[in-house]
Amino acid sequence: MATPPALVDAEWVHAHLDDASVRIVDGTKYPAARDISEETLYNQRHIPGAVFFNLAECCDKSSPYANMLPSAEQFGNHVGQLGISNETHVVIYDDNGPQPGMFSPWRIWWMFRVYGHDNVSVMDGGLAQWLARGHATTAEKPSVVKAEFKATFRPALIKCYEDVKENIERQGFTLADARPNTAAGTIPGAINVPLGSLLNEQKCMKTPDELKQLLSDKGIPLDRPLAVHCGAGMSACAVVFAAFLCGKTDAALYDGSWDEWSKRTTPS
Repeated sequence: MATPPALVDAEWVHAHLDDASVRIVDGTKYPAARDISEETLYNQRHIPGAVFFNLAECCDKSSPYANMLPSAEQFGNHVGQLGISNETHVVIYDDNGPQPGMFSPWRIWWMFRVYGHDNVSVMDGGLAQWLARGHATTAEKPSVVKAEFKATFRPALIKCYEDVKENIERQGFTLADARPNTAAGTIPGAINVPLGSLLNEQKCMKTPDELKQLLSDKGIPLDRPLAVHCGAGMSACAVVFAAFLCGKTDAALYDGSWDEWSKRTTPS
C-alpha cells in the first residue's frame, strides 16, 4: 500500500466519507481553557463518521510534565478503541471554534508516526475549512468496532531532556522553538519558528516551497538533524510536520518541551 499524502484538504475528506479504510479523527485540544470541553464540542458537531481522540486521556498521566507521550500499550489500546488498526488510513482534524486555525492535529499525527504508523494524514485548515466549503456536521456518533493496533516505537523521532541538554555543547542537531512568545526564557541555541508563521491567511499550511524558504530564512538547514520544542509538546509538532512536507522525515520532538526544561534548569 502506498503511503498517503501527509496533508489532505476538506474535499478529499468529503470524497472519502464512505471509505471503510479511512478513519476520520477529531483531535481537538484547545491551546487555552474554554467554557466548553473538547469532547462536549465534539458531541455537538463533528465531521460525519469522525471519532474523538482524547489527548487529555492518551498521555502519560504519571509524568509531572504536560502531554507526555503515552506508552505503546496505552496508545495502541486508545486508538484500537476508536476502530483504528495498523491498516487504517487515519485523517486528523480539529475544531478550534471561534478562532479558525489548527493547534492539535499535528501532535496526534506525530504520535501515530512515533508508534510506527505512516498511514496518517492531517486535514488542512481544520473544521473551519470544512465549514467554509459548505459541508455539513453532525452530532451523531459513529458505530465503532474495536480494532487491534500494534504500536512499534521509533525512538529516533523523540528527544528527551538529556538529549537537549547535551546538545548545547555538542551541537549534534538544530533545535527549533515553536512558541509564539519566548519572554519566559529560551533553551540556548534554539531558533524561534512560531506555529503561526507556518500558516497562510486562510490558516492552512503554507506550500512546501514556502516552508522551505521560511526555514532557510530562519537558519534551519534541512540537511542536518532537527528537533523541535514548544511550551508543552503540542505546537512543536506543526514544525515537525512542516519539515516532513519539505521532505525531512526524521525531525524529532523534544516531548517535555519548555514545561520540562523550565522546571529542571535555570532559564536563560
